[in-house]
Amino acid sequence: MDMAPPDLPDTLPDIELKCPSDFDEHALVPPNATDDCDKSVVVEREVQGFDKCKADFDVVWTAIDDCSKTDSVSQKVRFTGTTLPTIACPANATFTNGGDTFTHAVSYGDCYTAADISIEYDATCYGNDGEGCTVKAVPKAAGLTISGAPAGSRVDWTARLNYGCGVIAATCSAHAA
Repeated sequence: MDMAPPDLPDTLPDIELKCPSDFDEHALVPPNATDDCDKSVVVEREVQGFDKCKADFDVVWTAIDDCSKTDSVSQKVRFTGTTLPTIACPANATFTNGGDTFTHAVSYGDCYTAADISIEYDATCYGNDGEGCTVKAVPKAAGLTISGAPAGSRVDWTARLNYGCGVIAATCSAHAA
């Protein structure tokens, strides 16, 4: 008669991966389990708390013998890629009334690509006489085209970079020549 549960190691080493996209639950290697009576102990896994926006989560391994006795051990999975995407305003931004495009410096960080990121813009035009003016801001992948602002006016805009786990914003300004 089987009186003892199967035996798993007391601790398991952490798994370190650069990015959430590197995690493949099915590629995890289960720990070895032993049992005094059963030669074929089943080891199951349960992923707890996986979220691509968190730095770590747990995998709980459970060994089950033929008499349904169990032993469990937890293993930490950590993501080491911590550099977030960035967006920066163009330097020395001046424009003419002809529809100039301003390109923002975008860095995708450790774990993101252009496909993971969207950029939105809000633009406001201030006329040279203190009154508001109109501006047509046409968003592009990492740039903004401004036209319709008279000479001497200023256009302020916010570029918001959404990377799926948050939003990073840059507030920019340009003057019409």
